[in-house]
Amino acid sequence: MRPLRLEVQGLTAFKEKQVIDFSGLDLFAITGPTGAGKTTLVDAVTYALYGKVPRVDRDIKQLISQGAERMIVVLEFTNGPDRYRVHRATATKGLPVIRVQRLVDAASDDWCDEASGASQVTEYVADLLGMDYEGFVRSVLLPQGQFEKFLSGTPAEKRSVLDSLLRLNVYAEMLKRANARKQLHQGDAAKHQFALDQYAGATPDTLAVTQDGLSALKKRSKELDGTRTALASAVTSATRLGAAVERERRAALAVADAEKGLEEATVTLETGQGEIDALSEKLEAVASQIEANPFDSDTLNALLQARKALDEKTRAAGRLTRLAGLKEEAGPRLLQAAEHAVRAAAALAEATTALRSAEERVEAARRQNVAAGLRRNLAPGDPCPVCGQKITTIMPESHEALDRAEAALAEARANEGGASREAQEAARDIAVAQNTATALDGQLAEARTEWERRAADVAQILGDRALTAPQIDAGIAEQESARTDLQRLNGEKDRITRECESRQKGLQAAEQQVAILHQQASAGRAERDEASREASAASSDLEKLSKGQEWQDVTDSLATSRDASPLITTRQQDLEREDRGVQQQIGSLEAEVKRIEEGIEKSAELQASINAALSAATLAHSLASLLGVNAFPSFIRERALKLLAQDGSRQLMDISDARYEFEVKDQEFLVADRWNAGETRPVRTLSGGETFLASLALALALAERLPSLGAGIGAGALESLFIDEGFSHLDPETLDDVASALEIIGQSGERMVGVVTHVTALAERMPARIIVHKSQSGSTVVVE
Repeated sequence: MRPLRLEVQGLTAFKEKQVIDFSGLDLFAITGPTGAGKTTLVDAVTYALYGKVPRVDRDIKQLISQGAERMIVVLEFTNGPDRYRVHRATATKGLPVIRVQRLVDAASDDWCDEASGASQVTEYVADLLGMDYEGFVRSVLLPQGQFEKFLSGTPAEKRSVLDSLLRLNVYAEMLKRANARKQLHQGDAAKHQFALDQYAGATPDTLAVTQDGLSALKKRSKELDGTRTALASAVTSATRLGAAVERERRAALAVADAEKGLEEATVTLETGQGEIDALSEKLEAVASQIEANPFDSDTLNALLQARKALDEKTRAAGRLTRLAGLKEEAGPRLLQAAEHAVRAAAALAEATTALRSAEERVEAARRQNVAAGLRRNLAPGDPCPVCGQKITTIMPESHEALDRAEAALAEARANEGGASREAQEAARDIAVAQNTATALDGQLAEARTEWERRAADVAQILGDRALTAPQIDAGIAEQESARTDLQRLNGEKDRITRECESRQKGLQAAEQQVAILHQQASAGRAERDEASREASAASSDLEKLSKGQEWQDVTDSLATSRDASPLITTRQQDLEREDRGVQQQIGSLEAEVKRIEEGIEKSAELQASINAALSAATLAHSLASLLGVNAFPSFIRERALKLLAQDGSRQLMDISDARYEFEVKDQEFLVADRWNAGETRPVRTLSGGETFLASLALALALAERLPSLGAGIGAGALESLFIDEGFSHLDPETLDDVASALEIIGQSGERMVGVVTHVTALAERMPARIIVHKSQSGSTVVVE
């Protein structure tokens, strides 16, 4: 399994949708600050495939982003030559949406559904990848933190880690199931023995007696079948006889109906032509009245147009007279406005002169008493305008000349303002009067033109006829009355025409009916004669069959009447009752024969099943005995350690410059130093960086071997590996060694390796980086 594309939304720190494109990535780092969501991206892959993650197992809802209603993860990946897409969505409320699809056609991006629903999708993915959830998180999500302890820990610590990774507890479960199977098979043997006791009476002698009774009943059934065949022939003949008698009766009725219809149609032919002639005379009279009608649509239209034009001419004349009156009234108003303007101008000139005189008198009074002018607007506390000191007291003083001059100035200003407003109002009156006169001149010209045009329209419509309005109205009334009468006459003409046509069609139909009835009467007589012959033939066949079967009652019935169906039906009912009884007995004996045969066969099968169940119980007991011995899990551990040492040596040689290999002795890992003639020594003697490289090599070996070593885990191809943290405690030199080792692991391109770390130096050594940025609004992802 190799990821190609991952979509994450609403998962812990990733509130908004984020898309990570893994295509083209072989070795890369997932980096970012603590709490940004680096490990969440790896959790998203596990959730998409198996619906749970190591941190919370199946309690997925607690991973939904705060404030979000759902989380959505879509993972596209390859498995072998095929490409798949898994979609999982979990909401705070409601059911999850889960499905897996396979790419059918890459050119058209056509996907087909493979499975849907939580359990079906998880089972499909486990079968597809060849590993369940536990195998995946141990093989693809490298448990880096456990392997240094696994490498150099005590045998008990190694055994604990190895048992957990290899899931050796499954063998205890196998022991439990083996004991359960032993009890199950012992119970099956007892159950089969009880069933065998139920077939104690199933013997060959009992089978022979039952088969003889069955043969006798089948012989009687064949005799009844012969009688049933004869009765079926009798029913056929009786049915023919009944049908022929009915045909004869219906044919006689049809002949009578046809003869009666001929009489009625003949009467219709005799009276119909006279009615048609009378209607033709009425039609000619109405046509003459239509011809004499004086209505003429052109004349009526001309009169209506003339009446309308005359009304419009009258309205135009009235408007012209009204506007002429308004024009006469506008002249005096304009003259009055001009006189008002002259008077207002004179008053304004007089007021302006008085204002200037008052201003001069006030100025002279102020010059005569400057101190009084300064003191007039001062108050205690104000600064003196001469010395600048604060004024404490203002002596009272009277200046009558200045007061009188200022009062006269105020009065002159008020008079000048009133005269100015009067002059402005007079100017407005003149402008309004002039505009009104000008507008009336234009309206008079327009009204005169309108009246002349309407008068020309009336003259054009009437021509040489000098008609008055009453004369026109009288002509219109005369034409409309003639039109109404013409419509009535046309309606009467149409009604008479339709009635005449209807009578003509009725006459033609009567003629056709006479011909048809002649044919029907002739055909009815032929049908009656043919039915009579058929009835005689059917009666003869039924009589012969009754004598051959010795059905005397049927023969007697044919002699007295032509209907023997009730007697034949009674015989059929009696036969069916007897046959049902025989068939029931045959069914019972056949079931008994089958039961005895099955009992004989089942007895042999049950005995074989008893023997097989007892044998399986013995085998399960033996398996339980073997699994109960500690040697078997110990054998698995020893084999796993040797295989891990072999595979880990290849990895360690690659990343240690061909210096170190693993060896196993007494469940202890040793390293063989090729730079020192293959000298072996405990792994505890390695430096910190060398220990990390050895742990990494061992972890890679276990990741590759776990699908084949672990109990219950399928053998899937491991094309992806995620290493989460474990680097922050390394010194710079060791970190450089680790980075070089990871570069060696990832350079082959056979496996995609993702390193989750917040160590900047290690992330920068990787050929590619998936950078997770942390913010209050949610984390975002960038691929570099």
